[in-house]
Amino acid sequence: MFDPENTNVVYCIGACQNNQDIHIFRSNDKGKTWTRVARSDIFDSHEYWPYESVLLNGKLYLYTRKGVLTYDIDNNSGIGSIKTDSGDETGTLYDLSGRKVSTPQPGAIYIQYGKKILIK
Repeated sequence: MFDPENTNVVYCIGACQNNQDIHIFRSNDKGKTWTRVARSDIFDSHEYWPYESVLLNGKLYLYTRKGVLTYDIDNNSGIGSIKTDSGDETGTLYDLSGRKVSTPQPGAIYIQYGKKILIK
């Protein structure tokens, strides 16, 4: 996905089946050359593998079946630590841009437990 603030910068997300981890790659030349900027901890389940990702306000949101993984992008040092909502028993809702929603609106689509839902 392209960085909306600099279209020369592209991010690519990949999951490694052998090592059970997630990698984030960055290109500063529209995808001609790539550098790995982040590698996650090892996950014991493929349910942490991202099926959708969004780049918004300097953060990468990776949607998984176990929750949303968030990477903070730092222009000088790559991508910071991973945060997950795993074990979230409250059913936190996220909008399609990856932001937590405290007051859901009827007719809107949200993500909960890694799945898209429609609030009626």
